[in-house]
Amino acid sequence: MTLKTIRKIIGWSLGIIGCAALGGLIGAANYFFKYSLTPKKHDPKRESDPSEKEYTQGRHWMNGHVRRQDVFILSDN
Repeated sequence: MTLKTIRKIIGWSLGIIGCAALGGLIGAANYFFKYSLTPKKHDPKRESDPSEKEYTQGRHWMNGHVRRQDVFILSDN
């Protein structure tokens, strides 16, 4: 095997590894973006779940708060 062939194989290998790493990085970024910026949807079936206790209490407190009001912004576009 010549040196040129070995360099070509190494180049292709590094290119494939780089593409795989970039794909993994993009996938991880997408996951964390959705996890942190997508609001949690309410599921009434999970209200009795102990891991949802704080979320359920917070949701009930927010919905029953005396100063709670809906706010709308009107725009021409």
